[in-house]
Amino acid sequence: MNTDTRRTTIPADISFASPPAAFTFPEFCAAHRITSGNLHKLLRLGLGPRLMRVGNRDLISVEAARDWRSRMEALTAERGSPIRAA
Repeated sequence: MNTDTRRTTIPADISFASPPAAFTFPEFCAAHRITSGNLHKLLRLGLGPRLMRVGNRDLISVEAARDWRSRMEALTAERGSPIRAA
């Protein structure tokens, strides 16, 4: 008999079709139409989005993605492509 009481159930009102609250790296790259190489380059240069560590995974919250887009827009208006200028 299984007595594992740690099992969690998914509430019925959760829709998996709803927008994500956080992106994996591949999801972020697809959503922002950038390559994983460019994302890693931006992160190395300190120009990437904020990351949050969940377990052993790095995720990017939708708020961090929004803030990153705003920073990229400002940098682009200021000096052109942030990657090429770095």
